Amino acid sequence: MKKTVLFFLLTIFLFAVNDNNLSSSANQEENQTINSDLNKTLEPLYKELKALDSDPNLDNEWTKTYSTFITHKNLLNRKSAIEKEIKKYKSLRSLTKIQEKRLVTDKKELAVINDKINLIKNFEKEPFKKSIAPPTLEDAPKI
Repeated sequence: MKKTVLFFLLTIFLFAVNDNNLSSSANQEENQTINSDLNKTLEPLYKELKALDSDPNLDNEWTKTYSTFITHKNLLNRKSAIEKEIKKYKSLRSLTKIQEKRLVTDKKELAVINDKINLIKNFEKEPFKKSIAPPTLEDAPKI
């Protein structure tokens, strides 16, 4: 969402800059009014973007856990794809130099992905269990 807004703002800015460079002196006054109007409309968007960046609700445990969970799933998918490629290259009798280089890079990438998966392996099964679990009581309170 943030990247989309920034991309939108950047493209508008680039079009405004491009129009200024190509316009004649007669059109420059008109372009300045358009740019000032554009700046007036963009200012609230910049403020909203800064507010989103500083929002403490977006930096909570749930979003971090979910993000790590999704990363773990993506790493597992990438790992299986690389393993298929490696298996395909190993099944060939002779490899070209490009295929050999690709095999070496795939093996290195697989090692890196395995290390990343080991770092976040606790997100493999029930990543939210820790967050959802109720606190344990040693003794039941007496009423």
